[in-house]
Amino acid sequence: MTIRPWEARDQEHVQSLLKLLSRDALVTSDDAPTYVAERDDRVVEMVTLCVFRTLTGPKAFLDHLVVAHDLRRRGIGGRWSNTPSNRRELRAPPAST
Repeated sequence: MTIRPWEARDQEHVQSLLKLLSRDALVTSDDAPTYVAERDDRVVEMVTLCVFRTLTGPKAFLDHLVVAHDLRRRGIGGRWSNTPSNRRELRAPPAST
């Protein structure tokens, strides 16, 4: 499985995954810090980061974490936050000044 920042070509897949959270969900921003996981050339997971500044530096919370129905209940969604390599990969971008 490959994790990468989402691109314009992913919008339809991301929209479909968001509909699993809420039928009213709609992609309205193309620059939100969002990552997708691909498996066999198919976007099967997505996550959006909520990035903010604290006194100790930038932080991010995972938001809109969605896994395709056929891949659920396998523990793969938890890997977005449970491994040090993914925490580094999904590090919050530097805040603009």
